[in-house]
Amino acid sequence: MLPAEARAADDFFEASVVGGYRWLGSADIDKNGQNGSVDADSALALGASIGFRTEPDGVVYLWYSRQETTLHLRPDGVAGPHPTRDVTFEYYHFGGYIEGEYGPSTPYLGVSVGLTRMGAADVGSEWRFSTAVELGFKLPVTSFLHLRLLGRAPVTFMTGSTEVYCISPQGCGVSLTAKPIAQIELLGGIGVNF
Repeated sequence: MLPAEARAADDFFEASVVGGYRWLGSADIDKNGQNGSVDADSALALGASIGFRTEPDGVVYLWYSRQETTLHLRPDGVAGPHPTRDVTFEYYHFGGYIEGEYGPSTPYLGVSVGLTRMGAADVGSEWRFSTAVELGFKLPVTSFLHLRLLGRAPVTFMTGSTEVYCISPQGCGVSLTAKPIAQIELLGGIGVNF
């Protein structure tokens, strides 16, 4: 693996594509004495990033990821089947990370901020502020190619009302004011330096 100083001198940009699995959090229901939750299925997530090296061990980057899943309204004490809605979650983030060195691999820790787009065919799209923490490592294959494994923990801040989570009149009781919805994703892929 090239030392940090050499990477900084030779490779100013990097790009990667990744895929993996995302686990989504749930939102609580509290309406007219009815409790429960709106839960999302865990599902495949795909992502891509492009970064620019600003320091020998520092990179700023743009991040995009997408997941198609299903929301389920699950009131307490109500047997299924439960109402559902197919939704798409997309993240548009700007962030940065700091690299270290551990044997042949390059571990890194990063943070990002941006917007989450939640979309459903019957109600359209909604945008919310979000942030994420990222921990991963890069394992070089050649001087310009590397494998990447990472875990991300994005959090979307659900301020105001939402139609996407309003699956039925009961589901509209989701308590969303300033309530964050956390997710966890484990991803792997390939990247290039240039």
